[in-house]
Amino acid sequence: MVKILGIDTALDRCSVTVRLGKDRCFTDSVKCIRGHAERGHAELLVPKIQQTLKQVNLKFQDLDLITVTTGPGSFTGLR
Repeated sequence: MVKILGIDTALDRCSVTVRLGKDRCFTDSVKCIRGHAERGHAELLVPKIQQTLKQVNLKFQDLDLITVTTGPGSFTGLR
């Protein structure tokens, strides 16, 4: 089972999603936490990741892949 953490910090979003899949076929998101943030993505991101992983009983080291959006947005440079 492939475990994927998805992170979106483009524009005014700060979202974290965990998806599970096997052989390129992925189920719907297991858990997704979304939030509106015009600024302060850095402060919101780590707690959202921790909360999402806790809700699906995974640890960071359990993840197989991390995906991110590539912008646009003020947080693009940090990715």
